[in-house]
Amino acid sequence: MPSRNGPCHCGSTIKYKKCCLAKDEAAQRALAPPPQPASRLIHHRGRPLLVSGGRDLPAGVLDHAVEFYAAKDRGEGPAAQLMRFVQPLLDGCDDDTQMEKMLNLGAVFWNLALVEDDEREELLAQTLSKLPNVPDAVEFRALAHDMVKRHKAMFPAMHR
Repeated sequence: MPSRNGPCHCGSTIKYKKCCLAKDEAAQRALAPPPQPASRLIHHRGRPLLVSGGRDLPAGVLDHAVEFYAAKDRGEGPAAQLMRFVQPLLDGCDDDTQMEKMLNLGAVFWNLALVEDDEREELLAQTLSKLPNVPDAVEFRALAHDMVKRHKAMFPAMHR
């Protein structure tokens, strides 16, 4: 692009700022993606809630925030999602102590599912080394892999 005070690129011999600058800037604005809104008003639990962020939010961030509150209102928030995810582990529990252990284990599997595939094995090995009384590491690894597959099937949007 020519300088503002230099001759215009169209060959008119007029300064660029007095000739084609406005037209070129308009063309650039037309090609630029539309700005994302910095905030959005939603209703959560029957009350208005302003979901906002900075001006430089990546595309879709406000959409995710709005969906988060909508899911919570439908009873499908993070806690409900975790409970649905760990249900196979909870089905075999006989008492509250076992249930608490399985919920904790489910949270570990949830986090393993969110780690990149190439980092998961190392993190799984670290987890196994820190867990007391794991009777069969091979069986534990198989369960972890099954739960990761379950997570990917249940929550594909988290694995793009």
